[in-house]
Amino acid sequence: LLESQGKYDDAMPYLVEALEARRRVLGDEHPDTLASIGNMGILLKNQGKYEEAMPYYVEALEAKRRVLGNEHPSTLASISNMGNLLYSQGKYDEAEVYLLEALEGFRRVLGNEHPYTLYSINALAELYDAWHEVEPDAGHDAKADEYRQLLEAIEAKKAETTEPAAP
Repeated sequence: LLESQGKYDDAMPYLVEALEARRRVLGDEHPDTLASIGNMGILLKNQGKYEEAMPYYVEALEAKRRVLGNEHPSTLASISNMGNLLYSQGKYDEAEVYLLEALEGFRRVLGNEHPYTLYSINALAELYDAWHEVEPDAGHDAKADEYRQLLEAIEAKKAETTEPAAP
């Protein structure tokens, strides 16, 4: 709650306490501990402390790959989170690898219309838009447009299947 209100300094002691307790009681590789590790990374990222956040992102992702497997939605979320952290650091080429992996996984596991899949498509469009600003002649704008069109097509198909049939 405190984090969602932007009260990051107030939220930190609670996240630290939760992480320490989960490590002690549940162990380093329990899914709840891994969630706390990820939460610490996200809080630090939200504060702009990218270098401090990175070890948490790495630990959470590596452990989730090992414990839950590459296709688990929680692992895919950590892959996406890593891509977003790298994107925030301006490491677009590295971010692209993770964001593409997350999108492919979400499409396979959850389908095209799942919110995580749609979020991943949008994240790639935003990545390519930002990358285009830095490298305007590299064709990243076309990739951004491609992902926006994909998002629009999925949303249109989704709308078709959810509208009631005419009498």
